[in-house]
Amino acid sequence: MNYRLGIYGFPPGRAAADAGALNLAFKDQRLALQWIRDNIGYFGGDPDKVTIFGVSAGAISASYQTFYNEGKIGKLFRGMILESGLNAAGPNDPVREAGFQFLVNATGCLNSTTPFECVRNAPSDLLSQANKDLFVDKPTIFGPTYAPNDEFFTAPIPRLMHTGKFGKVPFISGALLDEGTAFVDGPETSIQGDQDIINWLTAHFPGLYFGISNVTAVKELLALYPTSPAAGSPYGTGNETFGRGTQYKRFASLFGDLRSNSWKRYFLCNADVGSIHPSASPAAIDLMETIGDYWVNFAYNLDPNSRNNPRRVFWPKYDKEEIALQLLASNVTAFKDSDRANAIDFLIDGHGLYS
Repeated sequence: MNYRLGIYGFPPGRAAADAGALNLAFKDQRLALQWIRDNIGYFGGDPDKVTIFGVSAGAISASYQTFYNEGKIGKLFRGMILESGLNAAGPNDPVREAGFQFLVNATGCLNSTTPFECVRNAPSDLLSQANKDLFVDKPTIFGPTYAPNDEFFTAPIPRLMHTGKFGKVPFISGALLDEGTAFVDGPETSIQGDQDIINWLTAHFPGLYFGISNVTAVKELLALYPTSPAAGSPYGTGNETFGRGTQYKRFASLFGDLRSNSWKRYFLCNADVGSIHPSASPAAIDLMETIGDYWVNFAYNLDPNSRNNPRRVFWPKYDKEEIALQLLASNVTAFKDSDRANAIDFLIDGHGLYS
């Protein structure tokens, strides 16, 4: 589905919150889902069996739909398939307020008594250029924002999750091996030590944005990620640092877990990002068919396991036993989901990272 992006879908700053204009992209998506519910029957579909699917930003968006009205989402969809995406919303922190001031200046609204309306009504060519320039200057600025009066996020997502304020629907969630490398680019690739990582996180995510509010907690989190390049991302590449900082791979591992997202499929990247062209091998084509079977079965039955193809490895429901499915080009295996378990638990539980 199409929805507004950049400043059009995610107006930043307190003025946007006061105008009730936060998270417009997610409101667009919900309207599209309402249209699907009301009209899918005319196309041979069943309005009671809608499954939403997304990859990367699409997966993040799909998961965010469960937080509408603190979980009172209605019956717009009955399940989700999420590939490389689940994220934490941030509030109107200084970065986002600075972003709004950037727009005010770029659109000639500095002296306006109603700057948000002035920006909203600025010429389209000025807005378009400001949108591009703002993304270059502050690439982390566009995204979900919480505010007490917002329809989607009345509080930080970790708090909403811990208090059960989200829609409970069946879902499949998958992740790729190197989720953080594409996001750790530019100057941060020269990171050499703990303080560099702390400085980067607090500069890009100040205040409560993505929960980075407590330097002590960030230090405790860093202690859970080994400093050895061999333990970092891209994984399986030994002590190779690709000419980057000694802590680049460590930071990529941490950031992949923190953000749980992957855009690398949209870009051509070098070895320091990891392989993004798996379709080049016949084994990967077979793997794609296997994954496709699981996804289609889930959309049809809310169960990824096939009743007609017993050759597929059984995918158990995720519970306290923490059994997940590892899908490789060479084999598919059920396994104990324990990779970086202490670090993942730390991120989930907060420990001072979240307000």
